[in-house]
Amino acid sequence: MLLSVIVYTLLALALWYLGYHVHRREQRLYATSGATLPGMSWEIWLAIALVTVVIGFRWDTGSDFEMYYQSFKELADDGEFSRRDNFEVGYYYFNKFLAVIGCHPIVVFAVWTFVQAFLFYFALRDRKFLLPWMGLLLILGPLNLNWLTFLRQWTISFMLLASIPWIVNRKWLPYLLMVALAITIHKSAILLLPLYFAPCLVRDKDRTPWLYLVIFAACVVLGQFPYWFKALRWVVDAAYMAGYDRYHYLLDPLKNLQYHFYSWGPAHICSVLVSALFIWFYPSVRRHYPADKFLPTYFVLAFLCVCYDNLVLNTSYVLRRPADYLYVFQWVMLAYTMAYFKETKRYVLLAATIAVSCATTYFILYKCAYMGIEDKMLYHFFFFK
Repeated sequence: MLLSVIVYTLLALALWYLGYHVHRREQRLYATSGATLPGMSWEIWLAIALVTVVIGFRWDTGSDFEMYYQSFKELADDGEFSRRDNFEVGYYYFNKFLAVIGCHPIVVFAVWTFVQAFLFYFALRDRKFLLPWMGLLLILGPLNLNWLTFLRQWTISFMLLASIPWIVNRKWLPYLLMVALAITIHKSAILLLPLYFAPCLVRDKDRTPWLYLVIFAACVVLGQFPYWFKALRWVVDAAYMAGYDRYHYLLDPLKNLQYHFYSWGPAHICSVLVSALFIWFYPSVRRHYPADKFLPTYFVLAFLCVCYDNLVLNTSYVLRRPADYLYVFQWVMLAYTMAYFKETKRYVLLAATIAVSCATTYFILYKCAYMGIEDKMLYHFFFFK
């Protein structure tokens, strides 16, 4: 556990510092000449390189690591995936190319991590004031360890983050092409299509957070007692159509209303708290950044994420999987909230937000090390295995 704490903490602090450095450098440049830095500065490239090396060369970290590792090894040795034969065409041919040029299986993780990190920072290149906080949340924030497990889904999530300008500016063709490409990586990316209409849910006047909080609280409460799901058993059939048929052992009990109830442990409490926090402060954040036309759409997607995730929490994990595409927007809204606290000198609130946002990672690492849970979230470096 100690190695995991050291690696994740130091990497998060390094990304925070690089984000802080590039933001301050841009502030000084703007104050003296009115200019801004190039989108992809050397600090951003260094951050991408650090994430690629540290996260990309992890070993046996993440629940799906063994499956992806052995699948690529079979592809390299035998010319085909034999462990799984239903990988999507884009994922298949990209890995086939890496196998043909002789890449070691661990290099595949590094390549995909580089793609993810590039998309992550590319999406935020013009909002450098968010970079310190987003770098921190990428490594230590809520659901960050989920990122280390679901390689394909999180690649698509970062593609969605980078595509927000197309949604906000109503450029349907490039967004449709992005979704088509994403479907070749994981067929469930078809769920991204309705998100093009997220700006339609933006409210012009958000003077109070109470309506949002009431809706969120209702989802949390309903999620604790999911017996209402019996009216929505058709969702199971939709999940099969979305490509989750291999999870029949999870879906069939759901159709029979056999639920798994999650306890209110520290990690879940922290998740609910940070969700309520960014919802509560959203009107203030929006007033603080009135010219930011992306902020309302970021909030809508983050709000949909936390409401949906809590609503289906105790049904089946396979139904929570669509939220994987939206978790990154919870980070975005937390980053906006942290930047708002910093710029308005609310340092106690800032410290408390950072502590609660990052505590989940340490709770999960503790459970993995000392409570015998099966999640493979403890960090191991490939070259030291």
